[in-house]
Amino acid sequence: MLGACQSSRPAPLSERSPVDDALASSYRVAPGDSLYAIAWRYRLDVDRLAAWNGKRAPFRLLPGETLRLRPPAAARSRAATPALPPRSLAEPTDAAIVWHWPVSGTLGARLARSFAASGAGVDFRLPPGTPIRVAAAGTVVYAGTGLGRFEQLVILRHGPRYLSAYGFNGRRRLEEGERAQVGALVADIEAIGSGDALLHFEIRDRGTSVDPQSIIH
Repeated sequence: MLGACQSSRPAPLSERSPVDDALASSYRVAPGDSLYAIAWRYRLDVDRLAAWNGKRAPFRLLPGETLRLRPPAAARSRAATPALPPRSLAEPTDAAIVWHWPVSGTLGARLARSFAASGAGVDFRLPPGTPIRVAAAGTVVYAGTGLGRFEQLVILRHGPRYLSAYGFNGRRRLEEGERAQVGALVADIEAIGSGDALLHFEIRDRGTSVDPQSIIH
């Protein structure tokens, strides 16, 4: 952290968006919160988070209510997992998902930070104005600001297991609730200060980050 304070270069987006206290057991809902945003912040599977709190689609939250971030004690004592609620979106099965990179061109020339270095997705360094594309067909479940230090964040759901996320500075082209096909425009990104722009890209499997290079070919 000291080094980051001394440097004039902006930190990669993954470093600028720390996950909230991973050991927290509850969360008080703030105005504007969504269940998907909270699940993303705490690296939880949204369906399990909904089940622990008795939520069903469309997962409405009330400001001031307290959400459980861990399984109920009874479920933990039985070493069991609560049943997942019915799927709320018309989504493809996991087997039907075909992943693509959100930016075109030579991956190695654009990759600024690998999954091995971050443990939470990858960072791309790109010319300002580079179009960011949807990596797989899905439904936009979050589009906005306010998660960590991302200026803009778009999250898509792809089937019952996977989410993809795109963190950037720039003009957002998708809104919550939209159904987006692969290759649809997510955003035109802008530089942070001078120089290239940064894109942070993640894929999560039931709340756990996976290396995009392991599933995109």
